[in-house]
Amino acid sequence: MLSWNSAFAQKLLDKLYSKNLKFIVNPIIQSSPETGFKFGIAANYYFKISKDSTIRSSNAFIQVGYTTKAQFILEPFWNLYTKREKLIIRGRAGFLDFSDYYWGIGSKSELNARESLRYNRLYLQNRILRKIKNNYYFGAQFRYSNIQNIEWYEDIPDVLGALKSNVLGIGPNLQADFRDNQFSPQKGWYADFYWSYFGKWNANYSEFNEIQLDVRRYISFKKKYQILALQAFGLFTNGDVPFRELPRLGSGGLMRGYFEGRFRDKNYVAIQAEWRQPIWKLIHGSAFMSIGEVADNAKTFGINNLKSSAGLGLRILFNKKENLFARFDFAWNNEGQTNFYIRVNEAF
Repeated sequence: MLSWNSAFAQKLLDKLYSKNLKFIVNPIIQSSPETGFKFGIAANYYFKISKDSTIRSSNAFIQVGYTTKAQFILEPFWNLYTKREKLIIRGRAGFLDFSDYYWGIGSKSELNARESLRYNRLYLQNRILRKIKNNYYFGAQFRYSNIQNIEWYEDIPDVLGALKSNVLGIGPNLQADFRDNQFSPQKGWYADFYWSYFGKWNANYSEFNEIQLDVRRYISFKKKYQILALQAFGLFTNGDVPFRELPRLGSGGLMRGYFEGRFRDKNYVAIQAEWRQPIWKLIHGSAFMSIGEVADNAKTFGINNLKSSAGLGLRILFNKKENLFARFDFAWNNEGQTNFYIRVNEAF
C-alpha cells in the first residue's frame, strides 16, 4: 500500500540538501512545428539521494523560454529516486501563454480546415510510485489543467471547452521499468498503465475517464549504442472531454512529422520503431517510422485511415555518464508535410 507522511518527506528533504548536487545552467535552443524555434534558459540538478550507486540519477529541471511564435513557456520537471528506488516521484508543472492550431475532431479532418487560437494554460501533474517487487511499481497519479483566455482568430467552433476548460483527475498507476537509463535507454523494457477519473467537482470541471497504456522495448546489439527501440501506445477517453484534453496525434516523441493535434479524438493508438546507430566518435544517427490513428470509439478504428510518418535523426552525445544526447530529427508524414525537431534526449 502506498503511504506518505511528513516524517518521510522531511527525511527526503534532508537527504536532498545533504548531497553535492550537480548544477548546470544552459541556454535553450529547440525547434518543433508547434513552437517554431524556442530560445531560453534552463537550470538542471542531477543528483543521487542515496549513496547506492545502482540507483538511477534523480534530476530537477526548470526552463523558461520564448518562441518565434510569440509563446511564453515556464516549466519545472522532476524525477526523484529514493534509496533502492523504493519510491519514485515524477512530475511536471507549468504556465504557458500559447498559440495553437485546430483542425476539428476525427481522423478525416481536412488540412485546409485549420483554425488559429491562443490561450493561457496552468497545469500540474505528478506521480508517486512505490516499489512492490523487483522493478514493478504501484501508486497514484494526479493531473490538473486549467485553460483560460482562449482567443480564436476565426469562427469559434461548436466544441466542448471552446472558451475555457478546467479538469482535475486522479487514479491508480502501475509501472514496470527495466530500462538501464531513463534519459536514453540502451536496453531493457518499460510499461506504464494508468486510469484517471476526472470528476465534475463543481460546475467549472468536466467529467470523463482516461486510460493510457505505454509499452517500450530496447534491443541492444554487439556494438555499443546500436539499438532497436520499439513503442506501442494507446490513450482512451470517454465522457465530456474538452477539445484541448482530447488525445492528440503528433509530437516530438511519437508520430514525429505531424503537428501535435493535427488529428484528435477520444481514442488514439500508435506504434513506432527507431534504429539508433553510432556514426563517428560522439556523433550518432537514427532512422524512425510510426503509424497511428484517432477514433471516436474502438469500432471506428480502421487501417484505411492510418496515418504514417518517418524520418532521420542526428545525435550528439554530450554526457557519457548519463547518456545525454542533443537530438536533431527531420520527419515527414503521409500528408506531404515535413517538420524539424531539436531536443535533448531520445524521443522515447
